[in-house]
Amino acid sequence: MTKNVSSRKTPPAQMNLGVGLRAELNLDNYCFATGPTLVSIIEQLWHPGRATHLYIWGDCGTGKTHLLQGCITAAEERGLCARYLSGLDLVTCQPAELELLLDGMELCDLVCIDDFDAITASTAMAIKLFHFYNRLMSGNNRLLVSAAINPRHLCCGLEDLRSRLQQGIVFHLTPLDDQHKQTVLISRARQRGMLFTDEVARFIMSRSERSMTSLMLTLDRLDSASLNARRRITIPFVKAIITRQESAISCQ
Repeated sequence: MTKNVSSRKTPPAQMNLGVGLRAELNLDNYCFATGPTLVSIIEQLWHPGRATHLYIWGDCGTGKTHLLQGCITAAEERGLCARYLSGLDLVTCQPAELELLLDGMELCDLVCIDDFDAITASTAMAIKLFHFYNRLMSGNNRLLVSAAINPRHLCCGLEDLRSRLQQGIVFHLTPLDDQHKQTVLISRARQRGMLFTDEVARFIMSRSERSMTSLMLTLDRLDSASLNARRRITIPFVKAIITRQESAISCQ
């Protein structure tokens, strides 16, 4: 007797297309400065058997990638199947390649697509995304996407896709104020084993561009420099490193 072999797809493995998951980006150290609203929205992702899609938008440096990658880690810790994709890595994909990449991913409990607006302008790409969206929702699974712009103004090659995105939960991430930025800076430093005072954190912010992207780059440089010099992070040390970096930039 011939054995019946199931043709059911299985979710594809997490793809590494240049931007992998970063262990330090988790929900435990994410700054929910907006309070309980965003927390309650994210909690909807953990309910099995409920089709949900969330559209998170905001400027660069508002924590979109941190949030999405943190949701992937949190989902996996709950035993859910979750996959992360970066729209910036998919910009050069042909529609057929995108279709192949997404094939079977609708079986995941949660799919997060970062920088979604990077891949929606092409009608052919938007059609593939639209069909994937429908498959994911019909399976009662969840989709979380991030973009720099409100879905109403999204450059989208398929109006049906834009309409679907607007029907879900849309949340606007706003930049952190200076106090919250300082809190995040100290938290991320402690996570690396870097201990410095509030005064040092304030000094770093006073001498750096205050976007979170810039502050994290400064933290990277200080971490490397302190390890190489075997020095504690003090205001004189921070001043020396930042001055050296500023001098290097001015000479370019």
